[in-house]
Amino acid sequence: MSKGKNKRLEDRLTEFIKKNRIPRTTILIFYESGKVDKRKKLFVVLNRQKLAQEFKLLDNLRLEKWIREEVEKRKGSISEEAVSKLASFVGSDLNQMTHEIEKLVAYKSINHRSPPVSGKNGVKLPKVNNQCQITKEDVDLLVKAKIDTDIFKLIDALGQKNKERALRFVHNQLDQGAHELYLLKMIIWQFRNLLQIKDLLEQKKSSYEIAQISHIHPYVVRKSIFQLQNFNMDELKEIYQGLEDADIKIKTGKIDGVLALDLLAQEMCS
Repeated sequence: MSKGKNKRLEDRLTEFIKKNRIPRTTILIFYESGKVDKRKKLFVVLNRQKLAQEFKLLDNLRLEKWIREEVEKRKGSISEEAVSKLASFVGSDLNQMTHEIEKLVAYKSINHRSPPVSGKNGVKLPKVNNQCQITKEDVDLLVKAKIDTDIFKLIDALGQKNKERALRFVHNQLDQGAHELYLLKMIIWQFRNLLQIKDLLEQKKSSYEIAQISHIHPYVVRKSIFQLQNFNMDELKEIYQGLEDADIKIKTGKIDGVLALDLLAQEMCS
């Protein structure tokens, strides 16, 4: 939809709301990607409505708290490492997060039962051990990361020094609910692969041998070999060190996660 049509639609909705012409049984949901412009007439009018509510994406601390509470509601428990990994894997998509939590709690309940106890009429029933903790290994096993294959697109853009495409990819993922720490984790993961594969290539190893030695999936090895045309070993080491430094600064609160990703993309593409 063009900007002109969007503006006309916003103006009409604003007038409908101001004149109370929206039925009370109707629920309106407005989605705005990125930062909301609070100066818009529509936002100003919505902000005055008694039942209007703004739903922001949860930051990392609130998201991790929400995960713990949702697991506890389902009579389960989860380690801090698993909470952190789940938050970084799924991000702020609470619909997907709910499904993943239900899957993890069910998995632990089914696979870790106490000895059976007697039920009605002497029937033996399994007693579920609800306190069996969800671990980071369970998350690795059961939760599919949202952008595990798309990360190659970002690395391609970085390798080709295409700053615009790299930044667009990062912000598209953030707008879809991916957490900045997960994006950084996946970039680090791939550059670690590139370093390892580059070293083995310099030892004249074949792609098959590299996969066997490194335990990296053959598909990842093939994609990585193609990407290595854009990097030499010194560049890879410098980039990897920068990524690790950014990871520490984000986790210690020294820099905003989104800003760190923006700066990394610009530096790598310069």
